[in-house]
Amino acid sequence: IAAITAFHFVEHVPLNYLLDFFDECLRVLKPGGAVIFETPNPENIMTGACNFYIDPTHQNPIPPQTLQFMTEYRGFSEVSIKRLHPIESDELKDPFLKRMFFGAQDYSVIGYKEK
Repeated sequence: IAAITAFHFVEHVPLNYLLDFFDECLRVLKPGGAVIFETPNPENIMTGACNFYIDPTHQNPIPPQTLQFMTEYRGFSEVSIKRLHPIESDELKDPFLKRMFFGAQDYSVIGYKEK
């Protein structure tokens, strides 16, 4: 398998299942193959404190650095974070507050199996 994607999946499963899933992804990927895991971004206050809980099947929000670490820890390399889907708004001028309330609503962690 050249690539595995899991969009809005990782926040729905318990930690031990998620780690087993990462192991299985690494096992079935061909060398150089990629994984992409997209999930809601709890760095965005509205996403992390409110919108995440609209879906009652969500287990826990996962901070980007935590998902990146778990992906690396399970054997993937060149793991990066891509923040996605900011809200376009001019309501706040302060860059910090703008990022916290209108920044990326989702993020992806992208990693590769060693060649």
